[in-house]
Amino acid sequence: PRHHFFNSFFYKRLLFMSEYSYNMVRRWTKDDDIFSVHNVFIPVHLNAHWMLVAVEVGEQAGVISLYDSLGSPDRVVAETVRRWLIDEAADKGKPQRDWTIVYSECRQQENSDDCGVFMLKNMDYVARGLDPTTMKRSTAYYRCRIAAELLAKVVGGEG
Repeated sequence: PRHHFFNSFFYKRLLFMSEYSYNMVRRWTKDDDIFSVHNVFIPVHLNAHWMLVAVEVGEQAGVISLYDSLGSPDRVVAETVRRWLIDEAADKGKPQRDWTIVYSECRQQENSDDCGVFMLKNMDYVARGLDPTTMKRSTAYYRCRIAAELLAKVVGGEG
């Protein structure tokens, strides 16, 4: 597979009760080599706000990109994910890499309700190799598009 997608509980366990804990997520990758995929996606939910961490895994170095539709560079999230990648490599016997943190440009939300929509669409765009800054349609359009894609999977027998 080209991508690995964590669910929304991964980061909550990684930073359990505001304390970093590799042991809380160690088993999450026991059957998966996250260093053999192109991208690792981590949805992050903090204080009623969603953002996306996308890790581009390279041969010698990698990039940790944060996509936040409110535009705030959350250093704690970035450094927590960097620490996890270092611990994951050590635990799985993989070579260590240099990790660059990038606060990526993405479409900004116009209200306090749409962060989840933008987190999902940023993930979709990055996974498909598209530039998230090219997202120009209305938020209502993206909400309907997400619903239609989910319903198509259920009706088509993949749900």
